[in-house]
Amino acid sequence: MKAKTRLTTHSFSNIFISLTLVFIFSFSTWSCGKDDPKEPMKEEMEEEMEEEVGYNYPEGKIFFDFPPMDLDGAYFYEPMGFMGVFPQDHGGFIHFEYGVDEPTTPIYAMADGVVTELGASGGDLFMTVKYSTTISGKLGHVGRFANFILDQTEPVIEGSPLDVEIEVKSGQIIGYISPLSALDIGIHDLEVADSKSFCYPELAYFENLYAADIFDYYKDENPVKAEFLSKNVRALPPYGGKNDFDVKGTISGNWYIKDKFEGKDQATNYFAIGYDHIYAQRIALLDGLPAHDPDIANTYSHSWIKGNNPKPEEVNVAFGIVKYELIPKRHVIKNPDGTYELYALDTIDDQIPRGVLLMQMLEPETMQLEFIADKTAMEVDGFTGNQRIYVRKPDYE
Repeated sequence: MKAKTRLTTHSFSNIFISLTLVFIFSFSTWSCGKDDPKEPMKEEMEEEMEEEVGYNYPEGKIFFDFPPMDLDGAYFYEPMGFMGVFPQDHGGFIHFEYGVDEPTTPIYAMADGVVTELGASGGDLFMTVKYSTTISGKLGHVGRFANFILDQTEPVIEGSPLDVEIEVKSGQIIGYISPLSALDIGIHDLEVADSKSFCYPELAYFENLYAADIFDYYKDENPVKAEFLSKNVRALPPYGGKNDFDVKGTISGNWYIKDKFEGKDQATNYFAIGYDHIYAQRIALLDGLPAHDPDIANTYSHSWIKGNNPKPEEVNVAFGIVKYELIPKRHVIKNPDGTYELYALDTIDDQIPRGVLLMQMLEPETMQLEFIADKTAMEVDGFTGNQRIYVRKPDYE
């Protein structure tokens, strides 16, 4: 795996632009024009995946022949697992043609299949390609669809995705990247749900529950796999990332605030702790309250743990209170010579913490937490009375 990726003449002019691109990728979500992102319901989507539409889909697992996009057009690939409302179910390519008026970098069908969905959201397009009876790929931040697709459909309207049946061949150009953001790609496999660690799978979106490691769908002898891996910024397996961190009876994984903040979006009522999607050994967390509430001044919502200990999967009811000192998470470095590389983390824990996050398991499926800003663990004795109570399975109406 390459430690650095050379940029071309299309390189960003400064780090601000590159970080903006990363921000857009990291917080992007699949949009189907619904108020509730869980609609259509998971069961309905499963039925649609299993329906026969006249195309002779191969059964079960298949292997891809082509990458999702022209790899020469990508700086790097960022795997799934970025902490969000459920760790993110898809990865994405940071590409050279950000801000270009009409990008020409192609998007490919990764194997023979059928385009089953076309949509528009936020100024970009998205599409779903079904490859087998159990496997589909969803592409977000598509700039434009290939002409042969447009010739077979009605106009795509924002918020009203189209159900289509357009056959495609392996390696066929099906679209082009967007100048507005990274190209997102999520692989969804109906056969991987049993391997996930979600305590309550019914709380997961369809895409979360069936998110699969894209690199598992390329054979080792296929040279595309090695080239694709060379663009990947994650150095440890699973190379395509991980989006399930629930460990029953511990603080690890997904949590919902017990007494819902009325009038706030779903993310505000959410907390997750697991591991970073790029630096897989680092404990990472998302606190939805400061991330989505402009009235809260601190910026600890996305953080790492100073000292990287104790591991969240080891913190149970018997453990008692854990004092996590929070430090900023890291992404990648843009060097003056026009390359990207991972941070060397040997001195990362030397920095002054943002504050202390107190966490305690009260019962096997209930915990409390409180963030105390601008303090160290030695300066914090315990909860101050401002803690919030979280549960694994909320009783929201």
